[in-house]
Amino acid sequence: MLCNIPPMHFRIESLPCDHGALAALHGRLDDKSHLDAERELIALVAGALPPRLVLDCGKLDYLSSAGLRALISAFKRMKARGGAIALCELRPDVREIIEISGLRAVFQLHGTRAEALA
Repeated sequence: MLCNIPPMHFRIESLPCDHGALAALHGRLDDKSHLDAERELIALVAGALPPRLVLDCGKLDYLSSAGLRALISAFKRMKARGGAIALCELRPDVREIIEISGLRAVFQLHGTRAEALA
């Protein structure tokens, strides 16, 4: 018997933040969701004052190479503004993808949201 479990759709939840922008990533950031994610991330980058974006990845279930491209695109836009992107609450498998990809030096990695916002 097959189990029909619907795939977890990706979404970005924008959260209140006094300094820059804060958002939580939910679901799978993959080849099906990366284009919409990239558009939303770039919009967050454009509106972040000061130019800093914290992404809470605690509910990010999966990150593919297409998802990495969306994050890198947002990083390039943020870097052009003189800012930074911090990732926090990374699940071990997502952290491993960031590290194996050599992006540990690109993104600021923090254990908790509080550390990332400090």
